[in-house]
Amino acid sequence: MQSFRGVMQDAECPRCHATAPPPETRLATCPRCGLVFVPHELVPRPPPPARDEIPDPPPHVTVRREGPALTISWPVLVLATHVIAIGETSVEHHIAFAPGTRTRLELDRVLRVELRPGRWGFHELHLPSARRRARTLLARAFDPVPLEYAARLIAAKLA
Repeated sequence: MQSFRGVMQDAECPRCHATAPPPETRLATCPRCGLVFVPHELVPRPPPPARDEIPDPPPHVTVRREGPALTISWPVLVLATHVIAIGETSVEHHIAFAPGTRTRLELDRVLRVELRPGRWGFHELHLPSARRRARTLLARAFDPVPLEYAARLIAAKLA
């Protein structure tokens, strides 16, 4: 026994736009021009994009999801790697294998995300806060591309 989920519409020819009754098989034949085609009702549709889809990272930047957090990393020297972790309530930056480089900023009062030029050719990623005298500098690097990518992801998190 077949179960039907609603009535199938007439098949419309993609070439001449003539309509034909719903086909009994997967292929329909146009009565006017003779084109054999798959009706658009039977063509598989791609799934809709996920709401929290991660944009493609730039070269040499790695992004991975670790539970609810996103981790962005890129190499600096042979062993050193910048790591920015965007969590539910905070953002954290550190340089792997470099002690004392951990910075953590809470997202609850962040107003905006800024990429500023720094001293000696560095680029700085700042998260200005509504709190007075709060620390704003999250990360500093020579290459602005990973910082711009991280800024986009943090701004999307704040929106």
